[in-house]
Amino acid sequence: MFSNGEVVKRIILIVTLLIGVFGLNVTNPTKSDFVDFAAAQIKRNYPDLDFKADERSSGLEKMIAGFGNMMITSYLNEATTRRDYWVFSLYEVDMKLARDFGVKAKNMKVLGIGGNFLPISTESTQ
Repeated sequence: MFSNGEVVKRIILIVTLLIGVFGLNVTNPTKSDFVDFAAAQIKRNYPDLDFKADERSSGLEKMIAGFGNMMITSYLNEATTRRDYWVFSLYEVDMKLARDFGVKAKNMKVLGIGGNFLPISTESTQ
């Protein structure tokens, strides 16, 4: 039926595939990973929402900056839906509330795989 060489090749192929699938599962980003990524993207794309306080800032300025960053993270936690497919995840962010406040933002769909995030679409749903 199969020669010894073919059996060994098939076993090596199966073990390699299993290791690859296990590796993708281990590096499948969590929702928390995605929220951190999305918050950084929002701050990059919308500089007005990048709340920073430097060492010269007063205590009040640092508190306001921390509160602003907390609001972005909290919003993303609520607006993000994660669908976990074991080796990758799909994230959808509903930006309707941001649009209600005048931010020109589109809904996002992002693929999370291997510890990375790849935007797959944006849509303007009003």
